[in-house]
Amino acid sequence: MRRRRTALSTAGVAVLTAGVVLASQTLAGPAQSEPPVAQMPVNVVSPSVVPPSPTPSGVPTTAGTRPNMHDLPTLPLAAPWSDKQYTKLPEANAYRPHGYYVKRETKLDNRPWGMVSHQPTESNRDGGCLTVTPQGVFDAAACFHGTHASGVNTDWRAQTATRGTKPALQKLNYTLVYGAAHFDARTVKVTLVGGASYVTDAVGTPTSRSQRFFAVVVPVKDAKIAKVAALDAKGNLAPELLD
Repeated sequence: MRRRRTALSTAGVAVLTAGVVLASQTLAGPAQSEPPVAQMPVNVVSPSVVPPSPTPSGVPTTAGTRPNMHDLPTLPLAAPWSDKQYTKLPEANAYRPHGYYVKRETKLDNRPWGMVSHQPTESNRDGGCLTVTPQGVFDAAACFHGTHASGVNTDWRAQTATRGTKPALQKLNYTLVYGAAHFDARTVKVTLVGGASYVTDAVGTPTSRSQRFFAVVVPVKDAKIAKVAALDAKGNLAPELLD
């Protein structure tokens, strides 16, 4: 009886072991029948790579600030200074908020002319413009900006005086040189080809805190100008004209 129980127990263990092995093989399956690993879709972004956020529409990527403008002096600027308004109507209505004399009205070829500074139409600029008034012997007008050219610290224009009208327009032996310089300038030196030079004031006006203005007539027709340099109170080159 004891031997029979032992035999039965041994047989039961064998059957159980065989069942476990068979179940293990069934679950695991043969190596060659394993399905291939699924490939990652090509349009899936790897978690380690985060695409940059798009820039919001209408938001500038760089600030549009102007250099050095936070250091502008208060008005009035140091001499030479002019706050004399141009008041002749109706011409004065063209200048906003006001026109200020840089060159008081005088006569050339027995005709009056003067130079007035005024603000440009762009409200985001502190710089200024110059206009001859009344026009006749000259009809010059321009607005001024920094040139950013090496060794150049003014922005200027030149125009030869004239008499009459086309087609009988006659050039005279005078050239107007006018423009703008840095607020630290006090004088402007105009040098012609050949060496002759002329010095005039760099005049501050209520038109601008960043710029001074100048206008000088040299007694040469169609003057060839070599250099127009702004000088500070010590006679050294003034800083570059601001935008």
